[in-house]
Amino acid sequence: MRSRTGRIAAFTLIELLVVVAIIAILAAILFPTLAKAQWRSRNSACLSNLRQLGVALDGYAADNDDHLPVGVDTYWGDVRHLPNAKTPFLHSVMGDRTLDSIWRCPADVGFRWWNDAFTQPLIDYKPSCFAVCGQSYNYNLLMVWDPGAGKIAPIATAAVRYPTEIALLADAHFMWHNLNKPRDPSRRDRNDPPAWNVLYVDGHAARATPPWWQSYSVDMDRWWRLDNNPRKR
Repeated sequence: MRSRTGRIAAFTLIELLVVVAIIAILAAILFPTLAKAQWRSRNSACLSNLRQLGVALDGYAADNDDHLPVGVDTYWGDVRHLPNAKTPFLHSVMGDRTLDSIWRCPADVGFRWWNDAFTQPLIDYKPSCFAVCGQSYNYNLLMVWDPGAGKIAPIATAAVRYPTEIALLADAHFMWHNLNKPRDPSRRDRNDPPAWNVLYVDGHAARATPPWWQSYSVDMDRWWRLDNNPRKR
């Protein structure tokens, strides 16, 4: 833009600072909104994946005397090595019934399985659980594995007394929809309990915020065996 004298008009330093300040204010206002929209999108996609997996697992049970498949995940397979080290991952067992894409949670940022003192990772699932293991979700192996007898002993889905409460699949290490907060409960904000997406035996999927997070030390074994063992409910 030229002035009446023919010189090119330029912004003053103050005008530039005002423009930068306005842009910063707009960004501060819009960023939380965009972040929430992105979170809702990822959460909805994850819940959709879980519902589709629920349909596939229900179809498997219908074809196999109401029993679910023997397959593992990051916990039962890589950490506990149950039923044995050669047991295939669940996504592999269900490969002819599902698309690979529905095993990937869009919020899956991976995690590391730490020792009891949280000083050294025992297993590394970075950059994502899906990239390393082929699935972002953990499976309730107790539907087919009897820990008391130490053997494979499938329980019929119709025999589960509380199908609306027993988790069947859940975000691996229940981290994705809790912004990957630390495992150690002592490092969590008491006003910010953990939350993740869960598929239940009855087929419904929902965001779960269990009340036991402060006292359980985020112990997966206790969570499955005490809260989600279909044989004890």
